[in-house]
Amino acid sequence: LHMEKLIYKYAGGAKRGPAAFGLLLALMLLGSAANAQVKIGANAKTIGSSSNLEVEAANGKKTIVDKATGQVTIQDGTEGAGKVLTSDANGGSSWKSQGGQTGTGFDSYLTPSAAFNINYGTPSVNVFPFPDVTISEAGTYMAIVRTFGTASVSAAPLAFYSFIRKNGSTTGQDTFEWYAISGAAGANFGVAGTLVFTANVGDVVTVGFVNGYSTNPNLTISTTFLPRNNVRFIKIR
Repeated sequence: LHMEKLIYKYAGGAKRGPAAFGLLLALMLLGSAANAQVKIGANAKTIGSSSNLEVEAANGKKTIVDKATGQVTIQDGTEGAGKVLTSDANGGSSWKSQGGQTGTGFDSYLTPSAAFNINYGTPSVNVFPFPDVTISEAGTYMAIVRTFGTASVSAAPLAFYSFIRKNGSTTGQDTFEWYAISGAAGANFGVAGTLVFTANVGDVVTVGFVNGYSTNPNLTISTTFLPRNNVRFIKIR
């Protein structure tokens, strides 16, 4: 009886029968759906109280639309503060650390653990005074290298190379040559430069040195000067 009165009221004062009842029911359902929460995928009966929509994968990763703000949240395990959403060649998205000038995502500062020499010889001897670094994010990196030491004999100029060693290989990557003027035996020299290289996740890298010529003097990095010798690895993109 009460439903008939309600239908009579919303049907324009006339009892319209099943058609009017269907219209009223549709309106009621539409109003209810406007405030509904929708869950798709795994754990279909569980949804956050602040979510309008959640799509959950079998592994628990989610895409969420916030009920109050409409903000979309993608939780795929790669999310993190300051990261940007990027696409691979197939359109698959993931969060990546920003590159460019910020250098975010990877920043490692290292100093030698002991005194070392950059010796000359035939062939020249490679020396790796810095600890190895394991790369956690694939990309392009910059190594900022600073060296300060003394020459064993008088020489002008001194010449030696700095390079990146990757995964234990003795082959240098992005090698460059340094020159430092030394006017007398025991004179100090100081140089700084950068190396840019690419690396994949899990690559183990370090910086190596080698004397420039077989007739050059030995170059000594003493314990006193260790704090002034360092390398900093920064992810740039």
